Amino acid sequence: MKLPQIVIILGITIASASLQAQSPARSSAISAERIKSDVRVLSFDEFLGRGPGERGEEKAIKYIADSFATARLEPAGDDGTWFQAVPLVRMDRQPGAV
Repeated sequence: MKLPQIVIILGITIASASLQAQSPARSSAISAERIKSDVRVLSFDEFLGRGPGERGEEKAIKYIADSFATARLEPAGDDGTWFQAVPLVRMDRQPGAV
């Protein structure tokens, strides 16, 4: 499993658990099926890849942030947003390199 996939699954699981903790009466909305559904949506071709710098990154980020807001989580990112600036470096090997 690639790192972006792990982060997405972890984020959805945390949002689901938080919603359940805040409102046990709504716990029926939290289930393995719900998490599977979110992961399924994020795997749709329309997301055009979900990795950093890929075309579908912004759409996947918005979907996850919207899921957190729906779960009534409070943003803890930069300047009260859902996001935190993280410098990333992409490295590709030369064709034919071992």
